[in-house]
Amino acid sequence: MSVTLTPEQGAVLKELQDISGVVQDLCNALERVRALTAPEAPLASAVAAAAASYDGWRTVFEASARADVAASQQALGVVMDDIRSRSSAPPL
Repeated sequence: MSVTLTPEQGAVLKELQDISGVVQDLCNALERVRALTAPEAPLASAVAAAAASYDGWRTVFEASARADVAASQQALGVVMDDIRSRSSAPPL
Protein backbone atom coordinates (compact mmCIF):
# COMPACT_ATOMS: atom_id res chain seq x y z
CA MET A 1 0.00 0.00 0.00
CA SER A 2 1.42 3.34 -1.02
CA VAL A 3 0.70 6.61 0.74
CA THR A 4 0.71 9.81 -1.22
CA LEU A 5 1.56 12.98 0.67
CA THR A 6 0.79 16.50 -0.35
CA PRO A 7 3.79 18.81 -0.62
CA GLU A 8 2.83 20.41 2.70
CA GLN A 9 2.59 17.00 4.39
CA GLY A 10 5.95 16.03 2.89
CA ALA A 11 7.50 19.22 4.25
CA VAL A 12 6.06 18.53 7.71
CA LEU A 13 7.33 14.95 7.59
CA LYS A 14 10.80 16.20 6.62
CA GLU A 15 10.78 18.69 9.52
CA LEU A 16 9.72 15.94 11.93
CA GLN A 17 12.55 13.73 10.68
CA ASP A 18 15.01 16.61 11.15
CA ILE A 19 13.70 17.25 14.66
CA SER A 20 13.95 13.54 15.43
CA GLY A 21 17.61 13.62 14.36
CA VAL A 22 18.31 16.63 16.58
CA VAL A 23 16.60 14.95 19.54
CA GLN A 24 18.69 11.82 18.97
CA ASP A 25 21.87 13.93 18.86
CA LEU A 26 20.88 15.61 22.14
CA CYS A 27 20.20 12.24 23.76
CA ASN A 28 23.60 10.99 22.63
CA ALA A 29 25.29 14.12 24.00
CA LEU A 30 23.48 13.69 27.31
CA GLU A 31 24.71 10.12 27.56
CA ARG A 32 28.28 11.30 26.92
CA VAL A 33 27.93 13.93 29.66
CA ARG A 34 26.57 11.31 32.06
CA ALA A 35 29.50 9.04 31.26
CA LEU A 36 31.99 11.86 31.84
CA THR A 37 30.47 12.86 35.17
CA ALA A 38 29.86 9.40 36.60
CA PRO A 39 31.67 8.91 39.93
CA GLU A 40 34.08 6.44 38.35
CA ALA A 41 34.84 8.65 35.34
CA PRO A 42 38.29 10.23 35.05
CA LEU A 43 36.77 13.68 34.60
CA ALA A 44 34.80 13.37 37.84
CA SER A 45 38.00 12.37 39.64
CA ALA A 46 39.86 15.30 38.12
CA VAL A 47 37.11 17.72 39.14
CA ALA A 48 37.12 16.33 42.69
CA ALA A 49 40.91 16.67 42.87
CA ALA A 50 40.75 20.23 41.55
CA ALA A 51 38.09 21.13 44.11
CA ALA A 52 40.20 19.68 46.93
CA SER A 53 43.25 21.56 45.65
CA TYR A 54 41.25 24.79 45.50
CA ASP A 55 40.01 24.27 49.06
CA GLY A 56 43.59 23.76 50.23
CA TRP A 57 44.81 26.80 48.33
CA ARG A 58 41.95 28.92 49.67
CA THR A 59 42.71 27.90 53.25
CA VAL A 60 46.39 28.80 52.85
CA PHE A 61 45.53 32.05 51.08
CA GLU A 62 43.07 33.09 53.79
CA ALA A 63 45.62 32.37 56.53
CA SER A 64 48.29 34.30 54.62
CA ALA A 65 45.90 37.21 54.07
CA ARG A 66 45.04 37.30 57.78
CA ALA A 67 48.75 37.33 58.66
CA ASP A 68 49.39 40.13 56.13
CA VAL A 69 46.53 42.19 57.55
CA ALA A 70 47.79 41.67 61.11
CA ALA A 71 51.33 42.68 60.09
CA SER A 72 50.01 45.75 58.26
CA GLN A 73 47.92 46.76 61.26
CA GLN A 74 50.94 46.35 63.52
CA ALA A 75 53.13 48.42 61.19
CA LEU A 76 50.43 51.08 60.96
CA GLY A 77 50.24 51.15 64.75
CA VAL A 78 54.00 51.74 64.98
CA VAL A 79 53.80 54.56 62.43
CA MET A 80 50.81 56.14 64.21
CA ASP A 81 52.62 55.92 67.56
CA ASP A 82 55.66 57.60 65.99
CA ILE A 83 53.47 60.36 64.53
CA ARG A 84 51.76 60.89 67.88
CA SER A 85 55.06 61.04 69.75
CA ARG A 86 56.48 63.55 67.28
CA SER A 87 53.39 65.73 67.34
CA SER A 88 53.36 65.84 71.15
CA ALA A 89 57.08 66.55 71.46
CA PRO A 90 58.09 70.13 72.06
CA PRO A 91 59.50 71.90 69.03
CA LEU A 92 63.27 72.15 68.80
